[in-house]
Amino acid sequence: MLANAPDKQKYEIAPFTLTREYQAVGLPKGETRLLKLVNQTLQELEKNGSASRIYDRWFGPSTKAPLPRDYKIGDKL
Repeated sequence: MLANAPDKQKYEIAPFTLTREYQAVGLPKGETRLLKLVNQTLQELEKNGSASRIYDRWFGPSTKAPLPRDYKIGDKL
């Protein structure tokens, strides 16, 4: 929202977060093959650097409202 505010120079985005919003992928119960595929795909995106590039594309330093990426896919909660 701040990125599009006409007086955005009056404000700044804190370099830290006050809360952590976890994200998830919902799957039907019992879909073990699909769960395995989703988990493998997400882990591969992290491993090959694609997850970081996708995050940077939308939230990285060159975006209107950059947010630090302080996690990796697969980190323990």
